[in-house]
Amino acid sequence: MATKAWLTKLLRAVEANETFHIVDTETTGSSAQGARVIELATVTVQGGRIVDRFETLIDPGVPVPYWITRITGIQSRMLQGAPSPSEAWGRWLDYLGPGGHFVAHNAPFDWGFLTAEFARDAREWPFAHRHCTVQLARHCLPTLPSRSLEALIGHYRIQVPARHRALADAEATADIFLRLLAGMGVAASADERLDLLQSPVQGLGVDGLLRPEGR
Repeated sequence: MATKAWLTKLLRAVEANETFHIVDTETTGSSAQGARVIELATVTVQGGRIVDRFETLIDPGVPVPYWITRITGIQSRMLQGAPSPSEAWGRWLDYLGPGGHFVAHNAPFDWGFLTAEFARDAREWPFAHRHCTVQLARHCLPTLPSRSLEALIGHYRIQVPARHRALADAEATADIFLRLLAGMGVAASADERLDLLQSPVQGLGVDGLLRPEGR
């Protein structure tokens, strides 16, 4: 059976030591046409290692629905003083730098929201390549009944301190991404991966960046 084109592209990027930005968003709803992004996090992976992290709340100027607060814990008052969407996208672009691959769990969701936000702000979208850990899990774990983020967290017994917050979910997705690649023999060892995920992280700075200790 021929190798899927998307998998060939992914493996070639890994072998070329290209950068992967694992992205997660929290939003005010399920449709990118009307809802807005209120939290964004990115965990950057290169050479099988987590090399940096980014996290910011975003104030889009609309209230957070109660049902979203129940899921995420994010309340409207928490967004007061947070960067505006335009400020957040500028800081994120500074963090990303040139190139890199977009990775997310159920990638069309986050990609759709963020491309809609960039269109509202008349900004050029920075990514040409998109990879989905749901799709990768279907390939690597064909007998698993579900490839939801919750199911994969349970399958790999990953400890997640705050589900449905962007950084915690991005870190879990990064761990899953590395484990799936490791299962194909193309990523860091489990010990290396665990050490990286447990490395201390400084608090959120005024520029919206979360930086590993000593950076």
